[in-house]
Order: sequence, then structure tokens, then C-alpha cells
Amino acid sequence: MTDQTQTADSIFSLMTLDKDALQPAPIDPSWVLDGDPEAKCQKISEIGDYWTAVDHWSCTAGKFRWFYNLDETILILEGEAFITDDNGVEYHVLPGRTLSFTDGTKAVWTVPNYVRKIAFNQRSVPTYLHKFCRAVNKIHRMVFR
Repeated sequence: MTDQTQTADSIFSLMTLDKDALQPAPIDPSWVLDGDPEAKCQKISEIGDYWTAVDHWSCTAGKFRWFYNLDETILILEGEAFITDDNGVEYHVLPGRTLSFTDGTKAVWTVPNYVRKIAFNQRSVPTYLHKFCRAVNKIHRMVFR
């Protein structure tokens, strides 16, 4: 929900995390492994032509496989989940913990009761573009100092 203090002249986007504002965001049925998990989501922000996005997300009890098509870092706000990577390593995420996923990976989520998170998503950028951008930034700093 947008904060009331914003005006047409506002430069920044101010949001309030309101779990009642989350909208249904069903998990692909073919990803569900057990139970009937119900996911909800609200887009908090998008920056740079969809290069970066932040989502407020929740899910009820269930087990499902998630496929990551973006780099994603999560911050757990409420509840818990057990997340298992393809090497069989299990991560127990609780409020205040973060976990990062790389574009192209997948994980099995087991949500015992409920989990709510903030997801920081970014399109992955090839290494050669990172190197190019660093070079351009270095030249820019040298020229405009």
C-alpha cells in the first residue's frame, strides 16, 4: 500500500508492508510436491526496466519446488521454512535470516505452517557486462573528477 505522505513531486517510493494487501499468486501446480500451499504477493518496487524488483510474499503450509529465473535474496519476516538445494543441503530460515539464490537454480521449500518474506530480485548480468561497466565507470571517474 502506498504511504499517504507521498505527493506528485515525490522522488522516492514509500511503502508500508501490509500482509492484508497481499494478492493471490498461485504456485505452479506442477511444482507442488505435498499439501496445498497458498502463496500471496505484492510488488513493492521495480527499478530499471524490470532489472530489479522487490516483492512482499507469503505462503501457507506445503512443500514445493521453486525454479529461480532471477537472482534472488530473501529476508524472512515471519514464520519459517526449510529450503533444500540440489546438493541436499537444508537451510532453516527464520525471521531475520537471509538466503540468496542464483538465477537458474531450484530449491525445495517445506513450509510447516506459514512463511512471509521480502524478495529482492535482479536479472542476472553476464560477467563480461560487469567488466565492461566497471571499465566505463573507471573512465567516467577519471574524466569527471
